[in-house]
Amino acid sequence: MADLSIASSLFEFAPEILARGLQVACDVAGARAQFEPLEPPRQAPGELLFQWVERASGLHAAIRVRREPRGAAIIQTTLSNPAAAASPPLTRLRPLLLEWPHGMAGRVQLRSLSGGVCSAVYPPEAYRVRTVECRYGGGPEAFRLESHPTGGSANRDLPFLLLSCDAAGLVLAMEWSGRWAIEAGWGWEYERLHLQAEIPVHQLVLAPGESLELPAVHLVFTDADGLAGCTNAIRKHIRDRIIPRRANTHVPAPITYDSWFGVQLDFDARFLRDQMQVAGEVGLESFTIDAGWAASSQPDGSDWGGGNYERIDSGKFPNGIVADAAHPAGELGLALGLWFDPEQAPPASDLGRKHPEWFLGDSHHLDLTIPAAAQYLEDLIAGWIERADLGWVKWDYNIVFDQFTIFDRHDPTGKYAFHYFKALYGIWDRLLARYPHVIIEQCAGGGRRLDLATLRRGHVQWISDFTWDSDICRAMQANLNLILPGCLCATALHTVKGAAEPGLSELDFVARMMGAVQFMGDLSVWPADLRRRARRLVELFKGYRHLLDQNYYQLTPPPAMPEDGQAVQFVSETGEEWLVFVFANRPAGAGPLRLRGLRPAATYRIEEPLSERPWGDVSGSELMEHGLRVDAAAPFTLLRGQA
Repeated sequence: MADLSIASSLFEFAPEILARGLQVACDVAGARAQFEPLEPPRQAPGELLFQWVERASGLHAAIRVRREPRGAAIIQTTLSNPAAAASPPLTRLRPLLLEWPHGMAGRVQLRSLSGGVCSAVYPPEAYRVRTVECRYGGGPEAFRLESHPTGGSANRDLPFLLLSCDAAGLVLAMEWSGRWAIEAGWGWEYERLHLQAEIPVHQLVLAPGESLELPAVHLVFTDADGLAGCTNAIRKHIRDRIIPRRANTHVPAPITYDSWFGVQLDFDARFLRDQMQVAGEVGLESFTIDAGWAASSQPDGSDWGGGNYERIDSGKFPNGIVADAAHPAGELGLALGLWFDPEQAPPASDLGRKHPEWFLGDSHHLDLTIPAAAQYLEDLIAGWIERADLGWVKWDYNIVFDQFTIFDRHDPTGKYAFHYFKALYGIWDRLLARYPHVIIEQCAGGGRRLDLATLRRGHVQWISDFTWDSDICRAMQANLNLILPGCLCATALHTVKGAAEPGLSELDFVARMMGAVQFMGDLSVWPADLRRRARRLVELFKGYRHLLDQNYYQLTPPPAMPEDGQAVQFVSETGEEWLVFVFANRPAGAGPLRLRGLRPAATYRIEEPLSERPWGDVSGSELMEHGLRVDAAAPFTLLRGQA
């Protein structure tokens, strides 16, 4: 096996090896600071603590390495200035700098995914897979991922890097919603392979006695299966250690209704009650009223009601949200959800006019470092949860595109972001603790804030505002499953209001069923036959969705064009049960699909669940060595196997 001495040392928590590989790094006045150990590493149950000092500036750094189950470690660095004078200006912060203390033998591969953008191209720009082989040699650039320069922790790349060396591997992930960069390679600055996580700052100064806690960096290790092992290691870590529980129970991929696409602002209580009837009939679990339920700030009603969340649109809900929506939803067994975009508000809104001092300069962005503003926002959401007995909160963030630009105008050093996100995370944490039964769906103009800090505070993540095309939705979910468990990956199937012919096929449904599913728009135009088929598909989804959070394999490469076909597999961690999706007319000469992660000695009963057609009994060794042959003429095939 390849020499992954840092990985093995973190598994065993050997301080003498860690001390040679893990470093403190920040740039002071434009040059890399020279930190050195202040004392030997201290070992405590489940963690290591390093104390470092930079003699020239007097800065101290404490690094806490906490061991997590399943071979993972969380590294948290705190910089402090114990001096009586302000620190020299910091120009770059590195929450992680890890150099292999010995050479790494073997083939080093890196994999990353692009961010959650919205574009009508195939392959989609969102979650596009990038896999490279890392070769030895110095150079000015290493393999680099980064956030978007103007806003969004996941608007350009996802803050996750998968690295494999032969069979072994690790995943680096950042728990941070601000600006970031991740780098791997050699480069001119390093003699050995290095991994680096960076927070860009500009002339940031620590006051006397001030400390700054840097974002946590997660390292998740695997000793088998290369990049596929990395995929399943990070999916398990997120599922078991990051995603919040609902009343102490893991939330499987939900299947729900949301009013936005296909309808947008054009709805009222009567229209929504018609949708509730169909949602209940086909077996959906919750019903979210998206933007447009709060009163508009514009005379023509053209805005989304942001900043007016204490005043509903009485023209749409003459009897109020509780009577016109919460009670009807509850009678049908649907949990009611409401949409909020609470981190911003237009100046003409109720909040903008009442508290202009709560906003960052002349922007629409709320300043959550003001305690009164943060308390208002928390009380606002809590009040609606209690008044309307909400079971779902959709937390949107459509100002994400300009977030960093707005922060920079307020504080060009970058320090403000640390205080803002501390306040935001605190609000989310307190709401989750107060209302453990409520599901929080995170959204940021699509999937533009998919980082571990946000994942830790959301049961579901809306992955993209592009929902129109089945090929694109399928490709986004299939690729994002390489990092996130399927329960998080929400996309939608929508029907335009008043559509004469919905024109939805089984493929349109199944192409969105590798993760959380939302039905949007006007379900009331669905004919009886479509409703029956939808109910059957919903029941099928509920029967297999537990597999979407377990092991995942792409059996074919991500397709360059839809006609190239795609096959993916979900399999239980015990290897006893599996599900295979095959899409888009795989070429006749493509050969059999060799399955992964099965028990060789087990015999699997295979069926096609939509047709209930049995495929017979096949051994695990046969399925992995020789594979399955699937009808190349079918637009899609769904197969399920049980030992």
